[in-house]
Amino acid sequence: MTMIDAALTYAERGLYIFPCDEQGKEPHTTGGTNPKTGKPYRFQWGKHASNDPAKIKQWWAQWPNANIGLPCKPNGLIVIDPDSPKKPDDLDGLAQWIGLSVELNLPETVTQRTPHGGMHVIYKIPDGVVIGNRDLAPGVNVRGVKGDGGYIVVTPSRLNGSGAYQWEPGRGPDEIEIVPLPEVLVNRLVTPKRLDAAQSKQQASYTLADDITRADENLKRLARARADDYQTWIEVGLSLSSLGEAGKALWVDWARQSAKFDESVCLEKWESFKSNGAGERVTLASLTYWADQDDPSGKRIKSNGSGHSEVYHDLPDDNAPTCPPPDAPPDDYAPAETRKPLIEQFKPVSLALIPREITPYLIADVKPARALTITYGKPGTHKTNLEIDGALAVASGKPFLVTQPPDLAAGRAVIQCPVLWVDVDSGEDVLLERFAAFGRAYGVDLRALPFHFVTFPEPPINAANNLRELEAAITHYAAQLVIVDNLLRVAGVPDENSPLMDRAMAAFRGAVSRTGATITLIHHPRKAGIVKEDNGGDDLRGHSSILAAVDLAMRVRRDDDVITVDCTKARRNRPESFAAQYQFTHQPDGVTLDESRFFSSPLPSELRQTEAETKCRAAILAALETRPTSKNALYTIVRGARKLFDATIADLVMSKTITMTEGPRKSNVFTLA
Repeated sequence: MTMIDAALTYAERGLYIFPCDEQGKEPHTTGGTNPKTGKPYRFQWGKHASNDPAKIKQWWAQWPNANIGLPCKPNGLIVIDPDSPKKPDDLDGLAQWIGLSVELNLPETVTQRTPHGGMHVIYKIPDGVVIGNRDLAPGVNVRGVKGDGGYIVVTPSRLNGSGAYQWEPGRGPDEIEIVPLPEVLVNRLVTPKRLDAAQSKQQASYTLADDITRADENLKRLARARADDYQTWIEVGLSLSSLGEAGKALWVDWARQSAKFDESVCLEKWESFKSNGAGERVTLASLTYWADQDDPSGKRIKSNGSGHSEVYHDLPDDNAPTCPPPDAPPDDYAPAETRKPLIEQFKPVSLALIPREITPYLIADVKPARALTITYGKPGTHKTNLEIDGALAVASGKPFLVTQPPDLAAGRAVIQCPVLWVDVDSGEDVLLERFAAFGRAYGVDLRALPFHFVTFPEPPINAANNLRELEAAITHYAAQLVIVDNLLRVAGVPDENSPLMDRAMAAFRGAVSRTGATITLIHHPRKAGIVKEDNGGDDLRGHSSILAAVDLAMRVRRDDDVITVDCTKARRNRPESFAAQYQFTHQPDGVTLDESRFFSSPLPSELRQTEAETKCRAAILAALETRPTSKNALYTIVRGARKLFDATIADLVMSKTITMTEGPRKSNVFTLA
């Protein structure tokens, strides 16, 4: 079968396809060159894919040997893509998938073998199901859910030097149907919040009267202070706008408890809700969430004997301090009656024997998943810009810190996932200008990215009290990366050197644990500046609990447009230092940023020396963990520059990290202290 015959067969089945490079995977060039990158324009599968026979004949008449690309999202498909190991140490995703399919008794569906020995298992996405950005297991990837959905190259396409794609015997599209993604896999791929929402949508059959009753009850659970705050007053009205005249009556009645109440203003504002459609963004679910915040146990509702409910007037003092006193009990998230006793919370140490997923990195070697990290540097070191660059890389799935133009092939791989940005530093105008400039440099459409931000939220985030609302936002947007700029302004403490900072940092650690997201805090060094090259984070400003709480601390320094980033604390693997050059252009006004992005840059010589010292030190200590060793024998293990080795040995002896004794034939023998 020729490629054009195969392409037309896919179109006859109603599948959208597009041409890829002959003997390759990349979308085919379309002609012309991008003037900014110098690279040829290529097909965009989400936009150009077609099942029109005339268009397909035109494409393959122009490129007769083009491979066939099958985009996932336009076809409503999701593809399980287990990796076959390419090196002895690689994860065997194929074995994982085969074991999983047997364990779960999965139905057969259309499946193809790849030229490299991998597999594409093709399912339909069930109606009403929104798959989260996650993989099934280590090495078992999922295509069709991240960003633009991705695509696969399909039979009978060939890869240069590797062979052809082939349908599994008995599992070709001519032999069996593509089946919907089994429920057992849906449950593994959909985040709990999305799964609950999907099930609720299918099962619930509430009437308008039910919604009105529930809204009335939730209004009575709200703290009175909400009626006095203008923005909250607006949002409560918006949440009720879907209830029509009944919602208006409820809102006006609720607003009466404020000393600022003016019925005419309420009615005028209500009309604006209907005209601007803003109620679509704030719903009755928002009202329920606020009610649960203010009254978790529902105790503010009681019957007044007339069949209606009224409000208990034992609400918190509106003038209470925003920061808890040092001896205040912890603000636990779960009501006491639902928490397990401490004796039931202990776990057996044998859990450590169960194989666990290797911690992935959202940005290779820079940003671990499920971690609390801190990025700090003096004002003007571009630390915020660097985090914007990394956030856009993660949200778009494009590599971070590529080499300088025109060679943009290299860079640090990322895991594409939704991103949240919390700003209490730059302000919306500056932030939007930077987002737009970095977005243009990345060549991405910001409208298509799973990236949301908030500037100076109201009420302010107060980590020392709790991070409930931030955690709710992380869950709502399924975010896996959250940037907070900056720490002090969300900590909720009067002094960052206060022991109360420990309460704020504990809240961030808890948020990471409960949501599974990586949270990066932007912070500053001490005013005295950087004391020495490797100070273990001693130059981080504020209470010692800040550094103690984080999994990773990265320090940013700047020399003109080149920044250097080094790690001052790491709970796991210590990232190597790296450098980046900040490049930017302005729009014709000479002021507004047009494009901006960081590119990989060589490390300064003094920092390379520091890296070499760190590695040499670690190698010496690792070698001495097994037994005392003579100097010459130790050098044969460590290797490297002899001068550096001798200097490092001397430094370790002087610091009493290792001890030196006389061995046979007056040799020097070293032992860990």
